[in-house]
Amino acid sequence: VVVGDDFDKDKINAVVARMKDITASIFAAYEREYAVFAPLEHCFEHYGLDFVVDRHWNVYLLEINPGPDVKQSGNRLRRAIVEGFFASTVNVALRKTGDAIDGNGTILSSGPLELIYNSKKRNNNK
Repeated sequence: VVVGDDFDKDKINAVVARMKDITASIFAAYEREYAVFAPLEHCFEHYGLDFVVDRHWNVYLLEINPGPDVKQSGNRLRRAIVEGFFASTVNVALRKTGDAIDGNGTILSSGPLELIYNSKKRNNNK
């Protein structure tokens, strides 16, 4: 999330936490819907989730795309987000040092990327 200095950081953190909750809920709901969502073992995919935040800081999921649309990001966001996004993707694929990894070898975060939903962990907790 890229914001100016005049924003309330607690509200921003709450918005980001809500976005993560919504994202995890969506993937949990579609976990067994292989026509819609078909994850492969030892692979990962990027999706483009668009959210709207209203003036009361309520978060709404607008749409989900099969990939992030980086063409429309503009130069400012391209430098701030997109370049780090792709560099972090390569880091995850190559398991670079500095990644946060759990006891099972699952990468929890790498640069700006963070694991939001893990179907294996969900299935093991049932």
